[in-house]
Amino acid sequence: MGDQEITFIIECEVKADLASEFDALVPLLESVANDDPGTVEYRWYRGPTPTSMCLYERYRDSEATLAHIEAFGHEPTKRYLDLIELTSVIMIGPASEQLTAQLAPFFEGSVPGVTAVWYRT
Repeated sequence: MGDQEITFIIECEVKADLASEFDALVPLLESVANDDPGTVEYRWYRGPTPTSMCLYERYRDSEATLAHIEAFGHEPTKRYLDLIELTSVIMIGPASEQLTAQLAPFFEGSVPGVTAVWYRT
């Protein structure tokens, strides 16, 4: 792993009545993210139940992560966020002040129902 890489492990539950729509959206999300030059890896994994999912994503550095967040703030991400309930967010790496400010609601505990942990190097 690069010493500036930012890694996320994000767990969520897909809303049961929207599972087929979510499954159809995942390839688009993966394609768009993996075409981004700052993305090292972006992949969805199915959990122990049909509705539990885990997103594993790695970015070159904080700047690339912020670019991803900005790019994904558009329609596909808004739609995917409508299809899921976040349960946990783990961020690993030397996040910049700008990145931690952007994600502060998660790590300060102000996003209801989401547990968030940041592991620093």
